[in-house]
Amino acid sequence: MFDGHYIEWTNRRVSAITDRFGKEFFLNKTILELGCGLSGIGDKFAAIGSVVYRCDGRKEHIYQLKDTDSIFSFICDLDMDFPSGLYDIILSLGTVYHLKDASAHIKKCCVAAKEVFIIETECLDTKDNICININEPGDYDQALGGVGSRPSPSFIENEVTKNGFIFDRYVGPDNNDSQHKYMWSMENNYRYGPNTRAMWFCKRKV
Repeated sequence: MFDGHYIEWTNRRVSAITDRFGKEFFLNKTILELGCGLSGIGDKFAAIGSVVYRCDGRKEHIYQLKDTDSIFSFICDLDMDFPSGLYDIILSLGTVYHLKDASAHIKKCCVAAKEVFIIETECLDTKDNICININEPGDYDQALGGVGSRPSPSFIENEVTKNGFIFDRYVGPDNNDSQHKYMWSMENNYRYGPNTRAMWFCKRKV
């Protein structure tokens, strides 16, 4: 569970983020990590000076995590609820596509993020501004409620923009691993899967 390729994938995503902003940017920042699972992303940001609040809808995940004076874990079913408060940075990495309402999730993230919102997801391969719902198995890393969503890249970008953020889509090979691809050519055929992932660095408009 959350081992093997997850370790490589976690390291690549964290490196892409810290390379983009610089590690010093995260010193003393408050971070909300949504759908944290057991992948250890929050631990890596705490190690460079952030105060991390992380949540997951599965209590069996949260009960295995170890809190410190800079990492705080709690249960939250993001289909039903959203953490209160404001945070310097919101991380929604591999989370939104396991939720039923992608638009509502993005809006809530944009409200809660004081500075930066980073979103990463599996995408629907189409130029259309659309998001579809699909049934997912109830596995440990799939939709808690059994229904996920697959947003197109333009859907993500439109939602982020209308909620007051400017975005920079990550394009590069560094996130690619044995099971996830971020450099892919759009075929406009409505496919989705681990080979159609994308990540955006979003900053609040000033």
